[in-house]
Amino acid sequence: MTTTFYPPHHIGGDAVFVQYLAEELVKRGHEVHVMTSVDPYRLKKKGGVERNIQKSSVIIHDLRSPYGITSPLSAYIFGSSHYYTQRFSEIVRKIKPDVVHHHNISLLGHGLLKRQGAYLSIHTTHDFWLICPTYGLTTNKGELCARKQCLLCTMSQRKPPQFWRHSPAFVNQVHDLDIIISPSKLFRDVLSTAIKGRIVHIPNFVPAPPKNTPDTIFSNFFLYAGGLERVRGVPTLLDVFSGEDIHSKLIVVGTGSLASYVTEFIERKRLHDKIIYFGWVSNEERNSLYKGALATIIPSEYPANFPLVALESISHGTPVIASNKGGLPEIVGKVDAKLIYNSTPDLKQILLNFDGTKYSSEMVKAIYQKYYAPRSHLKKYLDLIRSSK
Repeated sequence: MTTTFYPPHHIGGDAVFVQYLAEELVKRGHEVHVMTSVDPYRLKKKGGVERNIQKSSVIIHDLRSPYGITSPLSAYIFGSSHYYTQRFSEIVRKIKPDVVHHHNISLLGHGLLKRQGAYLSIHTTHDFWLICPTYGLTTNKGELCARKQCLLCTMSQRKPPQFWRHSPAFVNQVHDLDIIISPSKLFRDVLSTAIKGRIVHIPNFVPAPPKNTPDTIFSNFFLYAGGLERVRGVPTLLDVFSGEDIHSKLIVVGTGSLASYVTEFIERKRLHDKIIYFGWVSNEERNSLYKGALATIIPSEYPANFPLVALESISHGTPVIASNKGGLPEIVGKVDAKLIYNSTPDLKQILLNFDGTKYSSEMVKAIYQKYYAPRSHLKKYLDLIRSSK
């Protein structure tokens, strides 16, 4: 597998999913190598602190370019990095893989897509990197765009234009992929209009939570767990819970650029007993909050692909309330389509009328087991590989 980010040097759920998939495959007897690099993490975190990679049966090729952050910058601006492409070729020649599965390689470069042997070549679309220079494929209103003003859109976000996207090399490498996997049906349908090839929908999964998850000390609360960013709808969610007619609490877990905004909002509105902000919490603490919440709220204002937060909540037997964006309706609709909202007033009405007795833990967990457990994903994944070789 190839991936720009991999735990612990990661900033999003796509890297966590790669780890989940790699470790589940190892449990089933497969030899799994992951090629990643700490250089993009240093670039994103502006020289952030390195962490030790945990011991695992997954074989990690953690690349450290002698050119430092210049390599991921080259991959972004020029489309490829000689260092990463060369190292990929060396690894492929050495281990002779049966399958090469590319994930987010935006800061490793499209040179990795060039076939280097007789292997099955797969790419999972964790975002719209294949067809969009900003990866989000959204307008400034959070809607899917028609891909007609890419240059202006890129410049408006203060990002350098990616002229390499129109090169024959990149176009040919994308078309040379044997399979493109899309976690959401929405992303699959959008990509199908732009890319000719085999695009298959396989939902993401998350491991089952610990059976001995302790109870939380909190009660009568909704949970937000994720990045504290404006596009994730955090300000809107805070505004809703600041109203006197919402009597339940909101617990906010996560870090991001709006961390100080959340703290100041609570102070300014004197909502210490209504909105509780924890910042970063351990996995054990987060599991307890998932388990004890009335529901997890995902107020995304952009089309997220297939957020792991939603699957984690369901795995604990807790329903999800979410905006009608991206792949979220595909997940939430499995529990109850009435928990999907189109506007802020809709969200407020759902919260006012929420009846947790309609969503027993056993019922929600059964949905997890059927659709989002490792067993379900791995069967589809391995069947796909076997039928394609």
